[in-house]
Order: sequence, then structure tokens, then C-alpha cells
Amino acid sequence: MKDEEIQKKLIKLESAVLKENTEVSAPQKSTQLTATEHSGTGNPDAPSKDDFKYFGGMALVMLGLFLLFQHVKLTTGYWFWGMSATHGIGLMLIPLIFGIGWIFYNAKSIWGWIITSVSIITMVFTVLATLRLQFDQMSMLGVIMMLLPFAFGFALILQGIGGPKGLKKVIKDKIAESKAEASARKAK
Repeated sequence: MKDEEIQKKLIKLESAVLKENTEVSAPQKSTQLTATEHSGTGNPDAPSKDDFKYFGGMALVMLGLFLLFQHVKLTTGYWFWGMSATHGIGLMLIPLIFGIGWIFYNAKSIWGWIITSVSIITMVFTVLATLRLQFDQMSMLGVIMMLLPFAFGFALILQGIGGPKGLKKVIKDKIAESKAEASARKAK
């Protein structure tokens, strides 16, 4: 009987604590800006972060990438020793077929997997290595207009994370985080 009473009292106490935590009211703030308030902290040295600037900068960088990619043409060319992507891949099919056959013969064989994966990686590398990038002919004003979103985007991203002070803080936080992870791994 006493256990049931204790459980009921604990439940009442827990619900009262939860009710107090959820009934938090926000303090009234002045709408006037002062020189000492920075990002709500009251510290003038604290970096001022702005998500709108950050994501706006990201959008401008994406626009710059889109404009850049619209003006680049890809063509294939020669890789090395006179082999092009279309002529050199045929010979690379031989180890690929050999590796796949080895895998079907014995799926647990590490050598079959190694030969197959190296052949696939080599073929992908060969295709990528033979691609040549060419820009369309355009005026200098066109190039400047194409690159402006990059400049504005990166400037807005820097402002969005709090300017140079914010960037310094982000870098310090990342370094501290990696040191904490390294010390946690050492402790294990």
C-alpha cells in the first residue's frame, strides 16, 4: 500500500515539475537597438550571426555554379600513350570479366573482389581523365557577370556566420570538437 502511495506522489511531483518548466514566459525586450547589443548577448565582441545572409549566400553560390556549368562544354580527348577513352576501355574489360568470373566461382575470394573493383575504378578514372573542359566564347562582361554571384555569395556566407570573428569562432569550435573526440577515443 505504501509503495502505491509513494508512486502516486512521485507522479504528482514529476507532473508539477514538468508543468513549471513548460510555463516559461519570455521577458519583454525593447525594440530599440543599442550599440552594445549584438545578437541578443549584450556582448559587442560576440559575432552577429544571420541565417538569412548565410542561406542567401549559399543560394548565390549555387547560382554562380549554375551559370558556370551552363557555359562549360565537355569533350573527350586523349588520355596517355595515344589511348582515348573509347579505345582504352576495351582492354580494361578483360580483367573486369576475369574478376567477375572469379567472384561467381568463389564469392568469398578477396582477389576476385580486388581485381573487379580495381578494374571498375580504373575505367571510371579513364573516362573522367579524358574529359576536357571548354568555355563558350563570351565577352569579358559576361564572364564578370557569371562570377559575381560567387563573390557576393561567399561574402554573404561570411557575414551569415558572424564575419571574421564568427569564422574564427567556428574554426576554434571545430578544433576543440576534434580534440575532444580524439581524447575520447584515447580514453577508450
